[in-house]
This record gives sequence, C-alpha cells and structure tokens, in this order.
Amino acid sequence: MRIAVLGVGQLARMMALDGIAMGVEFSFLKFPGEDSRCVDHLGRVVTVKAEDSCVALYEALGSPDVITTEKEGVDVAFYEQFSAHCSVFPPSKAVWISQNRLREKTFLNDQGVPTAGFAPAAKLDEIAPAAEGLGYPVIVKTQENGYDGKGQWWLRSAADIAAMSGAEASGPWLLEKVVPFEREISVVAARSSTGQVEVYPLAENVHREGVLLTSVVPVEAITQKQSDEVKSHITRLLKELDYVGVLSMECFVTETGIVANELAPRVHNSGHWTQNATQAGQFEQHVRAVLGFPLASTEMAAAAGMLNLLGVAATAEQALQANHHWHWYGKEVRSGRKVGHINVTAPDLAALKLALAKLEAEIYA
Repeated sequence: MRIAVLGVGQLARMMALDGIAMGVEFSFLKFPGEDSRCVDHLGRVVTVKAEDSCVALYEALGSPDVITTEKEGVDVAFYEQFSAHCSVFPPSKAVWISQNRLREKTFLNDQGVPTAGFAPAAKLDEIAPAAEGLGYPVIVKTQENGYDGKGQWWLRSAADIAAMSGAEASGPWLLEKVVPFEREISVVAARSSTGQVEVYPLAENVHREGVLLTSVVPVEAITQKQSDEVKSHITRLLKELDYVGVLSMECFVTETGIVANELAPRVHNSGHWTQNATQAGQFEQHVRAVLGFPLASTEMAAAAGMLNLLGVAATAEQALQANHHWHWYGKEVRSGRKVGHINVTAPDLAALKLALAKLEAEIYA
C-alpha cells in the first residue's frame, strides 16, 4: 500500500512515521520553494512543475493507492484531478469548504452547528455597516488564507477600520461577532472509508499570539452534555461530507453553550497529544482511515497534554523527563516557527497541569 501526501511539512512527516511502522510506503508532493527536510528519507519527494500532467505526477509518486493532504491551502481542482487514478481523501468538497471562512460558517450553520454571528464584506466601505449590524466588538478576518492569528483585526468601533488600510488588508472579509468565552476547546475525529467513526476526547487549548501553545485533556469544568454535543456535531459533519480521514473542529465554551469556530480537514496541532495517550494517535488513525483499515479505540486512561515548541529548541534533559515524549520536526529554528512539540502524560489533570507549567517555564525562560 502506498499513500502520497500533498505537502512536505511536519504533519506529513508524522503521518509517514506512523504509517511506515504498519508497512505503508509514502511519497510526497512538493511545490517550488517548499522545504522538504521534514520528510527527506521517508519516501520519494516529487516537485511539481508547471508542465507536469496529472498522469505524470501520479506515476512519479509511485502510483499511490490514496492521495491525501496535510493542509487545506491547496488548489482544489489540482487535488481533485487525482481521483481519476486513485482515492483522494479527505474529499475535495471538505477541503473547499474549509478554505473559505464564509463557506465554512454557512456550512456549519446549515448542519445545525452554532457559530458566532457573522457577515461578509467585499469592500472596506462595507465593513462599518456589517459591524453595526452585528454589534461591536467584532473580529474581521480575511475569508481565505489567514491562519495562526494572521489576517485578523479587532474592531471595537468604526474608528478602528482605519488600521486595516495596509497592503495586507485585501478583501473579501468575514466579520464575526466577538463571543465571550470561558475556554477554547477542540475535538479530533476520524471516519474510515468503511464508515467507522471514532472521536477523541476533547482538548482545552491555550494560544500565544494567535498560535497554539498548549493542549490539555481532559477539559476541566465542561459538562458531559457539552462534551456529547461537540462529539455529536463532528460526527454529523463527518457523515454529511462522506468524509474519510481525520477532521478537527475548534470551539468556544460560552455561558450559553458551545460555539464552533473553525474546521480543519486534516490532522491538527491540538491533536498531537493523542500520539502518546491513546491506542493510536491521530496520524496513525488517519492512515488507517484512508486505507480502510479498522480504526483504533480513542479511549484514554489518564491525563495528557502537549507543549508546542514555537521558535525554541529543547534539550534532551527537558524533553525526555519521565512521562515526556519528544517530537522534533527537523526544521531550522526561527522566531515563532513550529519546530517540534513535547507530549506529557500524567495520572490526573492536576499533575498534568503542574508538569506542563514547569516544562513551559524551563523552555520559555
């Protein structure tokens, strides 16, 4: 069996590392200018050239059984064309929906999943009326290509719109009503090509400057009803999309209930903790799903968490303490860049939070 991954980053790397252990071969599709050091030596790397046909690329990749993606920022038409030669998972429709915040929010609402109030704006002079309709404060986001807090502006009044006049402020935009929330959570789930669904326990996430810093499981102070609601939502989305692979959803916990924020049609940063706390982590689960293998149980016995390494390295003494698991991506360390993560397991939530806080203080000192 062979899987080709569209992308050459750390998510492709961890997918391959788990898949190779099951006897699966991998190849990778790279676009000019991308750095493939994360996946070098894990399988053949094919660089896309303008003159390459789909058939030529498919054959260069080793005629894979499945083509998958580690990112949603892909040319959907390019991605979908491979379906004439092999399975393409997750489906291109799910990737297309997730590429645009307006499409994504509309889809979630259509499936009965609550979101913050939102409104589109194609031009700068449409932002003020849209914001007044929602009620300040609002967050303005580019409809496409924003991630890790990029392409976003807080508006507390119409006067703040002037700050958006820079070169990066190109529409169209999506305005979202600011939701007062108690905590940010996420859920990672998988659906196989046979229709089997498994949902991991929810994680509570903390961000630093718009980038995920830590994830903790289980989530403190969330009701069973809320947890069941989130799992019901993502299960419904998987089935509606006829989805195959791992799907992630970020949510807010508010006084009035769960509010979905965004989807990711791929393995997700907030699911890294699954690697060392469950029978099969999200990367192995994704491989199982797209190949039609039985999915693993997502039950966990204790507490688990993850610390992202954002532009910082870690020593072996820090990263390999008892119940610590070090995942290094092989990237050059640059400010703010995701270069690795450390998973931590503990007998209970209190012990886990203490260990993560200690680790964070040591590494980010």
